[in-house]
Amino acid sequence: MSQQTSHFKLGLFIVTGTALFVVMAVLFGAGVFKEQGIIIETYVDSSVQGLEVGSPLKYRGVQVGEVTSIDLVGDFYGIKDSRHARYVMVVMELEPREAKTSRNETILGEVLSMVEAGLRIRLTSSG
Repeated sequence: MSQQTSHFKLGLFIVTGTALFVVMAVLFGAGVFKEQGIIIETYVDSSVQGLEVGSPLKYRGVQVGEVTSIDLVGDFYGIKDSRHARYVMVVMELEPREAKTSRNETILGEVLSMVEAGLRIRLTSSG
């Protein structure tokens, strides 16, 4: 029962499989399927030494996001006023969460209500 193998079909299968693997690796690696989080920014009047892009953003010890960019306010907004140009702008992204909070609100609603109640971002050292 010798059956002759079709080399064309075998080659086509291998090339197609490899191409699909490469396309999926690029899509997942580029974060195409990553859900967009909530972007927040704060301005700091002091040194941000040690803070880097990708640093974790924590709320009461639980990681809820990460730092996405650090820039000078004067450079980012084109401000020439020396009083505001010296601030450092830190942009962060809160992780999207599907779960509802205790008051049956979305995470964005919870963050906004906490800010109105006095929530502020501050830098702390770890370690």
